[in-house]
Amino acid sequence: MNYVCLRPKFINRAVEFIKKNEHLCTGLSECLRWYKKKSEISLTVEQNSASLQSEYFFLLYNNNAIVGLVCLMTNGRILHHFEFSETAKKEDAVACTTQLLQEFYGEKSTYSLFCIAGLASNTAFLTNCVLKAKIAKIRQEENYNLMIYKPTYSECKKFAQIPTGVILHKCSIADLYILSDLQKLYYLEEVVPVGISFNEINGRKLLRRDLQRQIIFALYDKEKAKKNCKYPVAKAETNAIGFNWCQLGGIYTVKEFRNRGCATFLSLYIARTVYKKGYNTVLFVKKNNVPAIHAYKKAQFVNNAEFQIIYFI
Repeated sequence: MNYVCLRPKFINRAVEFIKKNEHLCTGLSECLRWYKKKSEISLTVEQNSASLQSEYFFLLYNNNAIVGLVCLMTNGRILHHFEFSETAKKEDAVACTTQLLQEFYGEKSTYSLFCIAGLASNTAFLTNCVLKAKIAKIRQEENYNLMIYKPTYSECKKFAQIPTGVILHKCSIADLYILSDLQKLYYLEEVVPVGISFNEINGRKLLRRDLQRQIIFALYDKEKAKKNCKYPVAKAETNAIGFNWCQLGGIYTVKEFRNRGCATFLSLYIARTVYKKGYNTVLFVKKNNVPAIHAYKKAQFVNNAEFQIIYFI
């Protein structure tokens, strides 16, 4: 087995490979979708933007068959998907994977590894290759349940009941500063690893990007809205839109509005919204976040796989 850098002429093969189990790697799928879109732009534009490239895709091949796709990012993130089998064994990919990671994130590189995210078993495989290459040490490990939206026919016919005391709002770029504080609370509680400070400037940049690319809904305090005061108490969004699947994320409710069904309503509402557009929905939730798991189950999400994020130092 060996890796080859993904070129435009192989993109369609990579897309078909990802689509088979897209729900397991929706974040990777979105990156590939954007790469495909960019590759369809003229060569002149590609050449002019080459210096700004932040994502590099590599295909793992075995006897001309695709076994895996890895996205290595200059910000230190790795997204991945592998389909190992009896004829394409995981242990046979260790040497070439270790070499690839060494070349991209090793001591001679200008990039540093920050995290690996994906299906737990394959994240563990890549982590072992990182440790073997001695390019980073584990800072923190987070384990998640990957859940997919799988409603029964009768549930599909039910109307999603909005919680009392709030009003629904579809967000746009005009809501950037209104949502900033809520987004900060979400990042501090759910995303930022131990020992890392939250960067408000970068956080706002990411929120701006999501408001431009993603589907975001918020719940506003109804009483304050009557006084012309926009106070968001909960939010949820698609944080990745692939080819046939959307991934929910950024789901957060302020403490004083918890246990009212806000997370259940928002996740269900967005899942139904994107379903009408032809997308299925997936999300991942920390295994120890029992209230959130309960909320998503009420929204007709069911456990499907184990997901993992490993942070490095």
